[in-house]
Amino acid sequence: MTKIVNDNVAEYYDRQSQHYVELVRDQSAYRREISRRELAFVLKHLKPNAKVLEIGCGPGFFTRELVKRAESVMATDISEKMVNALQKRVSASNLSTMCVDVYDLDKVPHYGEYDTVVCMRVLCHVDDAGRGLSKLRGAIHPQGNVIFDLLNDFSYIHFGRKLLGRPLRHTKYYPVKTMRKLIEQAGFEVTDSFGRGYPYIGGMTLDKIGYQILPDLAHGVGFNIIPVS
Repeated sequence: MTKIVNDNVAEYYDRQSQHYVELVRDQSAYRREISRRELAFVLKHLKPNAKVLEIGCGPGFFTRELVKRAESVMATDISEKMVNALQKRVSASNLSTMCVDVYDLDKVPHYGEYDTVVCMRVLCHVDDAGRGLSKLRGAIHPQGNVIFDLLNDFSYIHFGRKLLGRPLRHTKYYPVKTMRKLIEQAGFEVTDSFGRGYPYIGGMTLDKIGYQILPDLAHGVGFNIIPVS
Protein backbone atom coordinates (compact mmCIF):
# COMPACT_ATOMS: atom_id res chain seq x y z
CA MET A 1 0.00 0.00 0.00
CA THR A 2 1.33 3.45 -0.88
CA LYS A 3 1.47 5.45 2.28
CA ILE A 4 0.41 8.98 3.07
CA VAL A 5 3.39 11.33 3.59
CA ASN A 6 3.75 10.78 7.29
CA ASP A 7 3.89 7.01 7.79
CA ASN A 8 2.40 7.53 11.25
CA VAL A 9 -0.78 9.29 10.08
CA ALA A 10 -2.94 6.19 10.57
CA GLU A 11 -1.36 5.54 13.97
CA TYR A 12 -1.83 9.19 14.96
CA TYR A 13 -5.53 9.17 14.12
CA ASP A 14 -5.95 5.81 15.81
CA ARG A 15 -4.59 7.38 19.00
CA GLN A 16 -6.63 10.56 18.56
CA SER A 17 -9.94 8.97 17.59
CA GLN A 18 -11.59 9.61 20.97
CA HIS A 19 -10.28 13.17 21.00
CA TYR A 20 -11.91 13.81 17.63
CA VAL A 21 -15.21 12.37 18.85
CA GLU A 22 -15.07 14.88 21.73
CA LEU A 23 -13.96 17.66 19.38
CA VAL A 24 -17.00 17.15 17.15
CA ARG A 25 -19.27 16.98 20.19
CA ASP A 26 -17.83 19.91 22.16
CA GLN A 27 -16.76 22.42 19.53
CA SER A 28 -15.98 26.03 20.39
CA ALA A 29 -18.16 28.73 18.85
CA TYR A 30 -15.45 29.40 16.27
CA ARG A 31 -15.13 25.74 15.28
CA ARG A 32 -18.91 25.38 15.12
CA GLU A 33 -19.11 28.29 12.69
CA ILE A 34 -16.30 26.89 10.53
CA SER A 35 -17.90 23.44 10.56
CA ARG A 36 -21.30 24.91 9.71
CA ARG A 37 -19.90 26.67 6.65
CA GLU A 38 -18.02 23.58 5.50
CA LEU A 39 -21.11 21.41 5.89
CA ALA A 40 -23.28 23.95 4.05
CA PHE A 41 -20.83 23.91 1.14
CA VAL A 42 -20.80 20.11 1.00
CA LEU A 43 -24.59 19.83 1.13
CA LYS A 44 -24.98 22.58 -1.47
CA HIS A 45 -23.13 20.43 -3.99
CA LEU A 46 -24.48 17.02 -2.98
CA LYS A 47 -26.39 15.57 -5.90
CA PRO A 48 -29.99 14.46 -5.12
CA ASN A 49 -30.24 10.80 -4.09
CA ALA A 50 -26.52 10.47 -4.71
CA LYS A 51 -24.26 7.50 -4.30
CA VAL A 52 -21.57 9.12 -2.14
CA LEU A 53 -17.99 8.14 -1.41
CA GLU A 54 -16.65 9.95 1.66
CA ILE A 55 -12.89 9.93 2.20
CA GLY A 56 -11.49 10.73 5.64
CA CYS A 57 -14.82 10.29 7.40
CA GLY A 58 -13.34 10.53 10.90
CA PRO A 59 -15.98 10.09 13.61
CA GLY A 60 -18.74 11.13 11.21
CA PHE A 61 -19.30 14.90 11.25
CA PHE A 62 -20.24 14.96 7.57
CA THR A 63 -21.39 11.34 7.44
CA ARG A 64 -24.34 11.80 9.78
CA GLU A 65 -25.75 14.47 7.46
CA LEU A 66 -24.85 12.68 4.23
CA VAL A 67 -26.80 9.54 5.15
CA LYS A 68 -29.94 11.66 5.62
CA ARG A 69 -29.80 12.88 2.04
CA ALA A 70 -27.92 10.33 -0.07
CA GLU A 71 -29.10 7.08 -1.56
CA SER A 72 -25.97 5.41 -0.20
CA VAL A 73 -22.76 6.45 1.55
CA MET A 74 -19.46 4.58 1.53
CA ALA A 75 -17.48 6.20 4.37
CA THR A 76 -13.73 5.51 4.41
CA ASP A 77 -10.77 6.46 6.57
CA ILE A 78 -7.13 5.44 6.85
CA SER A 79 -7.64 4.92 10.60
CA GLU A 80 -9.44 1.77 11.71
CA LYS A 81 -10.30 3.35 15.05
CA MET A 82 -11.86 6.34 13.32
CA VAL A 83 -14.03 3.96 11.30
CA ASN A 84 -14.98 2.18 14.52
CA ALA A 85 -15.86 5.52 16.14
CA LEU A 86 -18.05 6.38 13.15
CA GLN A 87 -19.86 3.05 13.37
CA LYS A 88 -20.70 3.77 17.02
CA ARG A 89 -21.97 7.30 16.29
CA VAL A 90 -23.80 6.85 13.00
CA SER A 91 -26.14 3.99 12.21
CA ALA A 92 -28.02 3.93 8.91
CA SER A 93 -29.16 1.25 6.49
CA ASN A 94 -27.59 3.16 3.58
CA LEU A 95 -24.13 3.43 5.22
CA SER A 96 -21.13 1.22 4.47
CA THR A 97 -17.62 1.68 5.86
CA MET A 98 -14.11 0.71 4.87
CA CYS A 99 -10.58 1.35 6.13
CA VAL A 100 -8.47 2.38 3.13
CA ASP A 101 -5.65 4.71 2.07
CA VAL A 102 -6.60 7.46 -0.40
CA TYR A 103 -4.09 6.06 -2.90
CA ASP A 104 -5.88 2.70 -2.78
CA LEU A 105 -9.38 3.96 -3.51
CA ASP A 106 -9.65 1.67 -6.52
CA LYS A 107 -10.14 -1.13 -3.96
CA VAL A 108 -13.40 0.46 -2.80
CA PRO A 109 -16.55 -1.28 -4.10
CA HIS A 110 -18.21 0.52 -7.03
CA TYR A 111 -15.11 2.61 -7.72
CA GLY A 112 -15.86 4.68 -10.81
CA GLU A 113 -19.62 4.68 -10.22
CA TYR A 114 -20.09 7.35 -7.53
CA ASP A 115 -22.15 10.50 -8.07
CA THR A 116 -20.31 12.56 -5.47
CA VAL A 117 -17.00 12.24 -3.63
CA VAL A 118 -16.51 14.18 -0.38
CA CYS A 119 -12.87 14.54 0.67
CA MET A 120 -12.49 17.24 3.33
CA ARG A 121 -9.24 17.81 5.28
CA VAL A 122 -7.57 14.79 3.73
CA LEU A 123 -5.30 15.84 0.87
CA CYS A 124 -3.34 18.07 3.26
CA HIS A 125 -1.87 14.78 4.55
CA VAL A 126 -0.93 13.39 1.13
CA ASP A 127 2.51 13.79 -0.40
CA ASP A 128 1.13 14.17 -3.94
CA ALA A 129 -2.22 15.97 -4.05
CA GLY A 130 -2.26 15.66 -7.83
CA ARG A 131 -2.13 11.90 -7.59
CA GLY A 132 -4.77 12.01 -4.89
CA LEU A 133 -7.03 14.07 -7.15
CA SER A 134 -6.53 11.54 -9.93
CA LYS A 135 -7.78 8.83 -7.57
CA LEU A 136 -10.82 10.97 -6.76
CA ARG A 137 -11.38 11.50 -10.48
CA GLY A 138 -11.41 7.75 -11.03
CA ALA A 139 -14.01 7.23 -8.30
CA ILE A 140 -16.82 9.14 -10.03
CA HIS A 141 -18.73 8.58 -13.25
CA PRO A 142 -18.38 11.22 -16.02
CA GLN A 143 -21.25 13.35 -14.66
CA GLY A 144 -20.08 13.16 -11.05
CA ASN A 145 -18.52 15.80 -8.82
CA VAL A 146 -15.84 16.01 -6.14
CA ILE A 147 -15.96 18.24 -3.06
CA PHE A 148 -12.58 18.67 -1.38
CA ASP A 149 -10.21 21.17 0.20
CA LEU A 150 -6.53 22.03 0.50
CA LEU A 151 -4.51 24.25 2.85
CA ASN A 152 -2.93 27.49 1.68
CA ASP A 153 0.82 28.00 1.92
CA PHE A 154 0.33 31.78 1.94
CA SER A 155 -2.44 32.11 4.53
CA TYR A 156 -1.77 34.49 7.39
CA ILE A 157 -2.28 31.63 9.87
CA HIS A 158 0.32 29.43 8.18
CA PHE A 159 2.71 32.37 7.75
CA GLY A 160 2.35 33.28 11.43
CA ARG A 161 3.10 29.75 12.60
CA LYS A 162 6.22 29.61 10.43
CA LEU A 163 7.34 33.07 11.60
CA LEU A 164 6.96 32.08 15.25
CA GLY A 165 8.67 28.74 14.70
CA ARG A 166 5.61 26.75 15.73
CA PRO A 167 5.18 23.20 14.41
CA LEU A 168 3.04 22.86 11.31
CA ARG A 169 -0.17 20.93 11.89
CA HIS A 170 -0.44 19.31 8.48
CA THR A 171 1.79 17.76 5.89
CA LYS A 172 1.29 19.78 2.73
CA TYR A 173 0.33 23.36 1.94
CA TYR A 174 -0.17 24.87 -1.52
CA PRO A 175 -0.57 28.40 -2.91
CA VAL A 176 -4.09 28.91 -4.28
CA LYS A 177 -2.76 29.18 -7.84
CA THR A 178 -1.05 25.81 -7.44
CA MET A 179 -4.29 24.29 -6.14
CA ARG A 180 -6.10 25.38 -9.29
CA LYS A 181 -3.27 24.07 -11.47
CA LEU A 182 -3.45 20.66 -9.75
CA ILE A 183 -7.20 20.59 -10.33
CA GLU A 184 -6.75 21.34 -14.02
CA GLN A 185 -3.98 18.76 -14.42
CA ALA A 186 -6.22 16.09 -12.87
CA GLY A 187 -8.86 16.72 -15.55
CA PHE A 188 -11.29 18.83 -13.52
CA GLU A 189 -12.79 22.28 -13.68
CA VAL A 190 -13.92 24.36 -10.69
CA THR A 191 -17.61 25.24 -10.44
CA ASP A 192 -17.55 26.77 -6.94
CA SER A 193 -15.16 27.47 -4.07
CA PHE A 194 -15.04 28.92 -0.57
CA GLY A 195 -12.35 29.98 1.90
CA ARG A 196 -12.06 29.56 5.65
CA GLY A 197 -9.69 30.71 8.38
CA TYR A 198 -10.17 34.46 8.36
CA PRO A 199 -10.41 36.36 11.68
CA TYR A 200 -13.22 35.56 14.11
CA ILE A 201 -14.70 38.78 15.49
CA GLY A 202 -17.82 39.47 17.51
CA GLY A 203 -19.11 35.91 17.45
CA MET A 204 -18.79 35.49 13.70
CA THR A 205 -16.13 34.62 11.17
CA LEU A 206 -15.12 36.99 8.40
CA ASP A 207 -14.66 34.06 6.02
CA LYS A 208 -17.27 35.04 3.46
CA ILE A 209 -16.17 38.66 3.20
CA GLY A 210 -12.49 37.79 3.47
CA TYR A 211 -12.62 35.23 0.68
CA GLN A 212 -14.39 37.69 -1.62
CA ILE A 213 -11.81 40.42 -0.99
CA LEU A 214 -8.57 38.49 -0.34
CA PRO A 215 -9.07 34.91 -1.57
CA ASP A 216 -5.35 34.14 -1.60
CA LEU A 217 -5.13 34.60 2.20
CA ALA A 218 -7.66 31.88 3.12
CA HIS A 219 -6.21 29.21 5.39
CA GLY A 220 -8.23 26.46 3.75
CA VAL A 221 -9.88 26.54 0.34
CA GLY A 222 -12.73 24.21 -0.55
CA PHE A 223 -13.72 23.39 -4.11
CA ASN A 224 -16.54 21.74 -5.99
CA ILE A 225 -15.06 20.29 -9.17
CA ILE A 226 -16.38 18.31 -12.12
CA PRO A 227 -14.61 16.37 -14.87
CA VAL A 228 -13.72 18.36 -17.96
CA SER A 229 -15.93 17.09 -20.77
